Amino acid sequence: MESDMGSARYTAPAPEGMESFTVEAKAPRHIVTTVFHLAFKIASVVLYLFASLLFKGDFVVPFIICVILVAVDFWITKNISGRLLVGLRWWNEVKDDGTNEWIFESLEKTAVINPVESKVFWGSLFLYPAFWLAFLLANIFRIPPDVNWGVLCGITFAMGIANVIGYVKCARDARRQVTQMATKFVVEQSVKQAMNNV
Repeated sequence: MESDMGSARYTAPAPEGMESFTVEAKAPRHIVTTVFHLAFKIASVVLYLFASLLFKGDFVVPFIICVILVAVDFWITKNISGRLLVGLRWWNEVKDDGTNEWIFESLEKTAVINPVESKVFWGSLFLYPAFWLAFLLANIFRIPPDVNWGVLCGITFAMGIANVIGYVKCARDARRQVTQMATKFVVEQSVKQAMNNV
C-alpha cells in the first residue's frame, strides 16, 4: 500500500478514444523553463536597482543591457514559458488591410499543467509590469524627473503589459473553447441516449 504523504496525483479523464494520463504534482516538469522565466525578470530589476553602483553613473551601458534582458524575457515568456508552463501561446498578426488579428493556441490536455509552475508563471506575469509601473511613477514624480530611466521603465512596462494582455486573452479563449467542447459533448451524449431510448 502506498503512502499518501506528499504524493498528490492529478488524473484527468481522457477524451474518447485516448488513454488517460497521470501527472505528479510534486515534481515540476519544466524546471529550466521556470528558472529562465524568472531569471531575466529578476536580472532586469536587479540591474535597474543597482545600475548606479555597478556602472558608476553611466547610463548608456546599463540601459542597453537592461533593454536586452527585457527583450529576451519578453520572447521567452511569449514563446517558451507560456507554452510549457501554462499551455498557452499567443501572437498578433497584421493583415494586408491593416487590421490586427489575435491568434491563440492552448494545450488540449490541461492536466499536464503543473499547479506550482502555473502559479509561478501567472504571479510573475502580473508582478513584473507592476514593479516597472512603480519604477516609472517614481521616476516621473522625482524632483527633477529622471526622463532617461523613465523611458526604460516605460519600455519595460509596455512589454510586460503586452504579455499580460496576450495571455489573459489567450486564457479566456481557452476557457471558451473548453466550455464549447463540454457543451458539444453533453449534447452529443444526450442525443445518443435519446436515440437509444427510442
